[in-house]
Amino acid sequence: MYFFVYLIYFIAIFYNKAFGYLPSKVYYKLGYVYNFNYQDSLKSQYFRYEKGGKDFYIIIGTNFKNNFYHELGLHYTSTFPELYSISDEEKSNIIRIMTNINSKKLSLFKIKDMLTINKISLIYNIYSLYPVNDKVSVYLGCGIGVIEVLKYYGLKSKIGNHYGIVMQYNAGVSYLLNRKLKVYLGYNFSKNYWKYQTNSIYDEYGNSVLYHFLNFELRSYGLDMGLVFIL
Repeated sequence: MYFFVYLIYFIAIFYNKAFGYLPSKVYYKLGYVYNFNYQDSLKSQYFRYEKGGKDFYIIIGTNFKNNFYHELGLHYTSTFPELYSISDEEKSNIIRIMTNINSKKLSLFKIKDMLTINKISLIYNIYSLYPVNDKVSVYLGCGIGVIEVLKYYGLKSKIGNHYGIVMQYNAGVSYLLNRKLKVYLGYNFSKNYWKYQTNSIYDEYGNSVLYHFLNFELRSYGLDMGLVFIL
């Protein structure tokens, strides 16, 4: 985590030197997104994703014009498949599919690990803040960035290196606790894209299908919450 803090700090210093000024109202954010729904390009045909997961981030931001702010954030996300609460028939299907893909018998624990998506994102975000009173404000924002998928087998027998883009949209409410600290709660919608190809997937009759996505899409819908530390 300290590495991430220093990385964003040095990027901010470089930004300040490049543009020749020190921004006013610099702040840091520490936050978490509770993702309550996921959708992907496979349409959850073979498995679904668990609610929650790990979605943490650290952000540095500043005010650049009136009520407009821009931010640079580093996000770490782990998305887990939902395998233990599904029906026995669904478990049997996913075990059969993953066994065929990997040519060996796999435990449900191992399959869950292979279907987990671990990724890191660097996102540039712009948002506007609309004060309601001295303490409460409403915010709207959007951002774009790059992602690296650190670990994801999916419906493949080997792990691959995947890079892509992410777009996100935010809306919510912030509350000023004191002149140095805010809390916020809002809605987060995120779209992630990367190139991805599965192995051949066989059904019980021996028929096969292979998916090749130039833009594999993973969408998430979540509750965004965190703290803002104002310098």
